[in-house]
Amino acid sequence: MIEDGNLVPLVDQLHAVMHGGVSSGNLAEALNATQYQDGSVWFPQAEQAGFFAGGIAAVLDGKSIDDGKPLGEFLSWIEGQDSPSEASQTIAQRFGVRLPTEEETVAEWMLAIFTNSGSRVSVPAAQWFEKGFAASYR
Repeated sequence: MIEDGNLVPLVDQLHAVMHGGVSSGNLAEALNATQYQDGSVWFPQAEQAGFFAGGIAAVLDGKSIDDGKPLGEFLSWIEGQDSPSEASQTIAQRFGVRLPTEEETVAEWMLAIFTNSGSRVSVPAAQWFEKGFAASYR
């Protein structure tokens, strides 16, 4: 999707996953949703959203390449297309958040905007988000 320039459908899917499939609503409410299992509190929506966001960040940071192309070729393609910047702009616009700084990787930026105190995501939900994120960011 990224190579084909289909950023809007990808960001729309990210938005849907982050909001638990609801097209509108509060991000914090969706990620803070709990589930009780075996006497413990779980945050499955936060973990799933983190996993999806981490996969996107991995591709945009050039970490996750699964198309058989050498990493250098893919990174050259990204630099030539300016896709990380375009993708970050599309994400920022859709979620109404700040753009990443030049020093931030996409992963650092996404973790900051989706789990910081301004996002109103609870600390336990943020930890589950980060757990899912780390699992797919490779």
